[in-house]
Amino acid sequence: MGVFIRVEIVADRCTPDLGRKLVDVCPVDVFLWTEGHVAMDSENEDECTLCGLCLQAYPEGAVRILRLYAEPT
Repeated sequence: MGVFIRVEIVADRCTPDLGRKLVDVCPVDVFLWTEGHVAMDSENEDECTLCGLCLQAYPEGAVRILRLYAEPT
């Protein structure tokens, strides 16, 4: 699990084609394809750059990026 970022996938909204697309679009390999479905690579989760490509590749609300830190004021 990430320390700064947690990325969540809503599994019931994930088709195999969309799952493979997530793996392909992520520039830092946060997602991996395993046993016929997409999963998070917990060791790479904090590498997320908040680029938003996964959010664009998936239906709205199917991928959530949670910041686990407070924004500077």
